[in-house]
Amino acid sequence: MQKTLAELKTISITSLGYINQHTVSRLNKIGLYTLGDCLLHLPLRYIDKTSLKTIQLSLVGEYSLIKVTVLNIKAYQGKKPSLLCYAADHTGQINLRFYNSTSWHKKNLQINTELLCWGELKNGKFSLEMSHPEYKIIQQNNLNAIMDKHLTSVYPTTKGLLQKQISAIIEYALNLLQEDEFQNINVPNFAINSSIKSILTILHKPTKTDLNAIINRSHPAIKYLIFEELLASIVGIKQLRHKIQNNKGYTMAISNKTTKKFKDIVGFTMTNAQQRVITEITQDINQNKPMMRLVQGDVGSGKTAVAAEVAFICIENNYQVAVMAPTELLAEQLYTKFTNWSTSFNCKTALLVSKITKKNKEKILQEISSGDIKLIVGTQAIFQQEVKFQSLGLIIIDEQHKFGVEQRMQLQYKGLLNGYLPHQLVMSATPIPRTLAMSIYADLDISIIDEIPQSRPPIKTTVMSFAKRFEVIEKIKQYCSEGNQVYWVCTLIEESEVLQCQAAQKTFEELQQALTNINIGLVHGKMSKSDKQQVMADFKANTIQLLVATTVLEVGIDVPNASLMIIENPERLGLSQLHQLRGRVGRGNKQSFCILIYKQPISIQTQKRLQIMRSTTDGFEIAKQDMLIRGGGEFLGTKQTGNINYKIADSTTDSKFIEHAAKISSNLITGYPEFVNHIINRWLGDNTEKYSKI
Repeated sequence: MQKTLAELKTISITSLGYINQHTVSRLNKIGLYTLGDCLLHLPLRYIDKTSLKTIQLSLVGEYSLIKVTVLNIKAYQGKKPSLLCYAADHTGQINLRFYNSTSWHKKNLQINTELLCWGELKNGKFSLEMSHPEYKIIQQNNLNAIMDKHLTSVYPTTKGLLQKQISAIIEYALNLLQEDEFQNINVPNFAINSSIKSILTILHKPTKTDLNAIINRSHPAIKYLIFEELLASIVGIKQLRHKIQNNKGYTMAISNKTTKKFKDIVGFTMTNAQQRVITEITQDINQNKPMMRLVQGDVGSGKTAVAAEVAFICIENNYQVAVMAPTELLAEQLYTKFTNWSTSFNCKTALLVSKITKKNKEKILQEISSGDIKLIVGTQAIFQQEVKFQSLGLIIIDEQHKFGVEQRMQLQYKGLLNGYLPHQLVMSATPIPRTLAMSIYADLDISIIDEIPQSRPPIKTTVMSFAKRFEVIEKIKQYCSEGNQVYWVCTLIEESEVLQCQAAQKTFEELQQALTNINIGLVHGKMSKSDKQQVMADFKANTIQLLVATTVLEVGIDVPNASLMIIENPERLGLSQLHQLRGRVGRGNKQSFCILIYKQPISIQTQKRLQIMRSTTDGFEIAKQDMLIRGGGEFLGTKQTGNINYKIADSTTDSKFIEHAAKISSNLITGYPEFVNHIINRWLGDNTEKYSKI
């Protein structure tokens, strides 16, 4: 019985009895768990086994398909028995060599047997050779019947997983696939001329006439799959948003008195961009639907101040606010800021992280449950089952790109009370191009803080070769003597000759010897949490002037007095990560600097990337260039986002499809739910089931 693609997504490859556990593990390693996954596992390239060549016209070093007759056979014994077949066509002779030959070869390869052979042509000792060619035996003029009619697919694989194993499963799944699963669903402006089975057959078994268009991604079959995958992703996320907004949200009264009080506390004037975003947010929380909004802003643009003003508006309306950060270090930093600002609002705050004592935690949990604590800052610990809120009105998530869509939904439903859901405000210091944001943040309205406070001069970036490293160390002596603090960032924790990166430990020891009058600290991911926090506290207190660190500094460290950053081996990092690291300086009002020390040789692409860092501090421009260089998944880090994991689409090159899919997605959700469910199930499979249980 034939199945739809969505149904094949539910059939595990383990149902194929002939596949052993080792093969299953290898298939799983490349993301293949079901028959549906295998159908959407498209080839990397194609091989042409459809055209016969003569021996004379075949080129050494290239693969060819030849028709030959076996003239003689020689068997060689030993530890590794081999078989040598002397063969020829009307234009010349060739030797077919089989190492570790089996009885199967000896039985089938007989003198005067005609063979159709595929393999790489090489110069042997005495004549042309093919080692271990693929071959078929020609019987009773059946050449036309055994010739391939389509190109042979070469699939992405992993060690120990053979092409023929992948091909066999895909062939089986194609035969099971239903011809046209959309025939009874009439969707305007979404007609396709062929079935999903025809589309996938073209891509797995193309003819030579299809090849160039498939490679160029201009073939209708590949364009349709790109569009539908992006559409499935967008409508899947929007459908979840639609579900959330079927609940009520708390309507917050917006008081000018509260706004003025907060502005007096922070002691600085908000930028026009901050004011605009605050207006967008307050319009949301003044409605009776739960807000779902993302605030994007470059490092130093003032996202935290925006979030804090909104938080105190909610607290003045007598609701609780939960602020979540991805690390305890960042949570503590946010807690300090929010607590300092909360004094004028007579608001009790709490920090909920793993290191607090059991007694303190029990007291905090009781006061959260009673509603005495209005502002709770912490890591994901604040949304554990034991934490009970009395009236959670707003959730603020910092560094949004560390959390996926599923976590966003779970957090919002954590505050569900009597049919009311809390508002949700998420923040990201990773600027994302508009079209990419339309696909991965389809559940969120987006606000952008595209202005840096004028009191903060742009960071000046210099690029230097490793040969000038000593000059940089001398500069640190002078810089620290003037009361400044410095970051020195290494890209690895341990020594690695392969990557030729300077280890943080080794750099720490070198700098201690060179800078004897400067207090130097070391932070890396292998240190205990308490040791790491102590070093950071000492650096913030200026008892450490120079901090040697790995890329743990990327998120959330805020030391206004630190105004010089040195990054070694910047060629090992993406542009956006470099920009995030650079953003750890320039937090105060003094001129700040960043020095990128690279090791020769570097590629032309790396030179281009370093030039971009030197020429601009605009995070959105850097993000755009980073995406063009690395692609959307690498740019954000697929493992971190949980959102970008496309099988076929590319969020960088396929932006025109994203815009079209985003445009029609809302109408599809409300007008054609059956169609929407079909494409969600066949592209997202179990993911949608997982979200629907929230």
